[in-house]
Amino acid sequence: MKSKAMILDFNDTIDDNFEVKREAMTKLLGAQGRGRNVDKVLVEIDKVDLMHPDWDMEKIVAAALKDVLPGVAESEANEIAKKYMQYRLKHARLNATFVKAAPKLAKKYKIILLTSGNKEKVMELMQRYKIKKYIARFYFTRELGIKKPSIDLLERIIKENNIDRRESIVVGDDVIKDHMPAKLLGMKTVLYSKFVDRVISDFEKLL
Repeated sequence: MKSKAMILDFNDTIDDNFEVKREAMTKLLGAQGRGRNVDKVLVEIDKVDLMHPDWDMEKIVAAALKDVLPGVAESEANEIAKKYMQYRLKHARLNATFVKAAPKLAKKYKIILLTSGNKEKVMELMQRYKIKKYIARFYFTRELGIKKPSIDLLERIIKENNIDRRESIVVGDDVIKDHMPAKLLGMKTVLYSKFVDRVISDFEKLL
């Protein structure tokens, strides 16, 4: 019998990554009287990340700081970026609503985690929050040498886990990386976002 599965993203989906990022940047820039630039830097980080997906995150943050803070020295940007990443690692936490819902979700779905996140960090959080037992399989794209989005990777997960794609869902925060391949394979998709108030596919719904 085929399984009814939930394929989950990790970063910015079941972790509270954005809140930690904002806390870190507020702490670091606020101490320098640059607190008004926090939101601009956070947006710039994502922009640089899209432009340079192969850069490590510390380099991306330093570049974003230099873009937003005119005149900031490279050494200072590098130091802020280093402390920013240290804060994120130290204060990483999972989405409280997912932790609470995980036992019930695991009864309804075979939960599979598909992530480009750091394996050591992900597994440490799973152990700390005592929810590893609810995750049936873990797939780390870095280990597999495959980047999202990938039709081939999703097809592999479907085959290896005997998934009924018509009854399964993919949950993530990125429409391109998480949802587009799933939808093309006939799977249901769910957008998780703290930034979207409503999702439509028909403009008449706004009338």
